[in-house]
Amino acid sequence: MQPAKLLYENGPDWQYATGTSIADPALFYQSPTGKTHILVSELEISLMQKSAKVDKIHSFGDVRTALKGKPLSLAAMVEFLITQEKSAPQTILVPGHFPSALLEKLPEEGRPLQV
Repeated sequence: MQPAKLLYENGPDWQYATGTSIADPALFYQSPTGKTHILVSELEISLMQKSAKVDKIHSFGDVRTALKGKPLSLAAMVEFLITQEKSAPQTILVPGHFPSALLEKLPEEGRPLQV
């Protein structure tokens, strides 16, 4: 099985993965099957719907609804994206500039990362 890919940024890797630019850092997830998801703020949704070349676009509101009152965090947002697919990835590839807090948190939650 192919590894999943995860980005949290707004730079050139994001532009290459999504085909568009974004003002604030956001999450991009590509499942092992190749299906792509992005998670962006409500302010970016309409722009992403017009320009992003991905399979599914999610908003922070989607995550808040799924969390049912639990605190919204970057780790919770990543978990939300991963659970949008039927099978969990064995490995998630992240770039070297991935946030260090998530590099520590996700493996603790059973999500194996590879830089």
